[in-house]
Amino acid sequence: MTLGDGADYMVHSGRGRKMSLEESLDILKRADEEGLVLQPDNAKDPLFICTCCACCCGVLRSIRRDPKPGKIVSSPFVAYLDVSQCKGCETCTKRCPMEAIRVVENKAVLDADRCIGCGLCVSKCPTHAMSLERKPAKEQADIPKDHIKGQMKIAQAHGRLGVGELMRLQLKSKLDRVLAMNPK
Repeated sequence: MTLGDGADYMVHSGRGRKMSLEESLDILKRADEEGLVLQPDNAKDPLFICTCCACCCGVLRSIRRDPKPGKIVSSPFVAYLDVSQCKGCETCTKRCPMEAIRVVENKAVLDADRCIGCGLCVSKCPTHAMSLERKPAKEQADIPKDHIKGQMKIAQAHGRLGVGELMRLQLKSKLDRVLAMNPK
């Protein structure tokens, strides 16, 4: 799902269509039913929300390979397990895309370092033993304002952009969007 300026561009260019809030929420609900991870753009003003499965999505597969996926994602949340409520049904283990939960002696065991805070374990837990908690502020990633600033931050961190080149690309990106929305 594309949002904001990205959605306007997709509709204007004929590559997408507008959806009602109800239709959007229905898609997100169906994604949860199917066990798909909602992955918004890493920005405070996101351009998109992906609905991904861990077997097909390259991003999720790459994250899962890391020994501590929860440490490399920007989610401000982590799963919390109330062991006293757990009945060992294994629903959470089947839904967790990061293999962060296993059942030992009829009780779930959570590896918080593997948890990406997607909430798939929470939404279907029949005993409500699973919940999401906000990470302490010092453990939350700094989220860029928008998609462009996020991409520029990544490029700068990898030593690919100096300040002058960064400013030139930001200006060009804004100009390209204006021109795309107002063809002659």
